[in-house]
Amino acid sequence: MIESIVASEAKVRENVRKHKANARDVLVLKREEFGKKTNKSLKELLQAYALQTSGTKPERIERLLVTWQEQGEIEKVLAGMAFQARKAELNAMDKTTLFELCKKKGVDALSKEVLVDRLLVHESVDIWQEVVEARRQTK
Repeated sequence: MIESIVASEAKVRENVRKHKANARDVLVLKREEFGKKTNKSLKELLQAYALQTSGTKPERIERLLVTWQEQGEIEKVLAGMAFQARKAELNAMDKTTLFELCKKKGVDALSKEVLVDRLLVHESVDIWQEVVEARRQTK
């Protein structure tokens, strides 16, 4: 019993570590993306978010990143990444394995593409919950 608790806690810690690393990577990519924009483009983005438009380019970028984080955009990107990874994993499976997985999860199966799409829809709530739970654990 103790071993299962320790294993469960280790899995949670690993998920939190992965979430933090992935969130950092997403933030770095977004910072680079904002950094490539012109001051005029940054100003327009700030106006779209109803934020202060004055300041240096780095200040504008930071303001956008903070807003982007507050609005849960990192979690949306991470959920999308997890969704795409799972889709690739499911697409790599043969039809028989997909069919068995569908039966196990109670999902109606027709063709491989339908199997993948239906499994992703069925699992998307779980994927999102994992991302949200990992974020909650980081706070």
